[in-house]
Amino acid sequence: MVDIDFLVVEYYYSKPKALIEYKSEHAKNDYTGTSYKTLENLANAANIFFFVVKYKNDFSSWTITPMNKHAQKYFNGNETKILSEEAYVELLYKIRGRSLPENIKQELRRLSSSTRSRQSNREPEETDDLVR
Repeated sequence: MVDIDFLVVEYYYSKPKALIEYKSEHAKNDYTGTSYKTLENLANAANIFFFVVKYKNDFSSWTITPMNKHAQKYFNGNETKILSEEAYVELLYKIRGRSLPENIKQELRRLSSSTRSRQSNREPEETDDLVR
């Protein structure tokens, strides 16, 4: 049985750089299963990073959990890190040995700003009386 939601191989010029398992912010944090150990072993054998990345539904933040020795070395340990969307995209460029291009950085900032603006102008959501 494999409990994988959305597995991505990040690569650069056909060379794998990372295995990344994407999950919704509401997914469980249980990464002890055989499928995760198998992916860790695969990433270690390929000498690449393995992360589990949980994203907020509005994509405003990305929670990265390093899952193998290469990812843990990069992040100086196995603690979970929370990054903004811009910082996360910058990480994806860095693991490819590249810098985040200025035009992409500016576009991410523009999109982030418009998302925050829409959220602040939104009507409050109705709440269920049982929750209060």
